[in-house]
Amino acid sequence: MKVLNKITPVAFATAMAISGMTVLPLSASAAGMSSDLAINSMYLWRGLDQSGGPSVSGSIGYDFGNGFSIGTWASSEATSNMELDLYGGYKGAVGKFGYGLSYATYLYPENAKSISDSSVTEYVVNLSYADFTLDTFINADAAKNNSYMYYSLGYAMGKVGFHYGITSSSAAAEQYSDLNVSFEVAKNLKWTISSASGNKIDATPKAKDPLVVLSYSVPL
Repeated sequence: MKVLNKITPVAFATAMAISGMTVLPLSASAAGMSSDLAINSMYLWRGLDQSGGPSVSGSIGYDFGNGFSIGTWASSEATSNMELDLYGGYKGAVGKFGYGLSYATYLYPENAKSISDSSVTEYVVNLSYADFTLDTFINADAAKNNSYMYYSLGYAMGKVGFHYGITSSSAAAEQYSDLNVSFEVAKNLKWTISSASGNKIDATPKAKDPLVVLSYSVPL
């Protein structure tokens, strides 16, 4: 469930970094493979620190050139050996209006012998207009992880990016919001400051502290 707010700029929405799949014009042909590698001072996900320290991540994706794409993203994590994300979806645009629909599964292997000891799946709806994005993440398995939705509103202004997210859940204790501002310090180098508040954050006083993240990523 860590897809859309990864600090890496080329992950599933490089694609899902502040939040959403990259939207291409309907007439564009961008078929081909892409990949990246990133080193982060922490793994920031929806306003929360998931690594407890530095993390390494990487992605591989393939765009079929007709709006459809598939890919995978992996990162080190504090609570398991790693996180492995798999996704597939469709994206397009009409003028300045962009749209996308995808399905993603996030796997958290706890030992080398298991592909997935736990997993989360989400439907992702992406909408954008010019430099504004609105992404909605819907839990695809409510019986397993409660019924929740995550809304992400983003705006890009040159090298500066703004994000505001809201987690709505059937479990009141899981509800909270997060806000972050990012700045591209240099090519491939991004600085982000993030803050979260709400029921989930109130239960963990340390989580109220602002988080500062430095991330360096390079395409491969």
